[in-house]
Amino acid sequence: MKINNFDEVAKDSLDEWLYYFKHSSLPQRYHAKGLTEVAEQLKIDAMDAATKAKYQKYLDAQLFTESALESAYDNGLFKGRDLGKKEGMKEGMKEGMKEGKKEGKKEGVKEGIELGELQERQKSIVKLASVGIPHDTIAAAFSISVDEVRAILSRKH
Repeated sequence: MKINNFDEVAKDSLDEWLYYFKHSSLPQRYHAKGLTEVAEQLKIDAMDAATKAKYQKYLDAQLFTESALESAYDNGLFKGRDLGKKEGMKEGMKEGMKEGKKEGKKEGVKEGIELGELQERQKSIVKLASVGIPHDTIAAAFSISVDEVRAILSRKH
């Protein structure tokens, strides 16, 4: 591709780049991708040495500031996440304890009822045996074996 055949009129993106390569400047209006960055660099290249040095210091300061802000943000983010985890665990433990107590009470009541029923059943077996009801009749009434009736009676005497 020869730049010499370029007619100085930028009709499309390729023409805009050809204009830049031929003149080392940009056309008044341009839309080609990447030419905005070229325009920024041309402005920097046009600066005198002192201005360019000041500009470079400014860019370095900006970079430092952005880096410091980013680091502070990251530190805050990590600390926030850590604090959030701790608070979440604390809340979770509190809720877990609450639920555990509730479940424990429920189970305790159930076990207490079962134990009370068992004790009443055993008392009834002992009373029936004490008034002379045969062991096989007691066993049939409570749906247990004669050996179980004898075991209950042996513990109560």
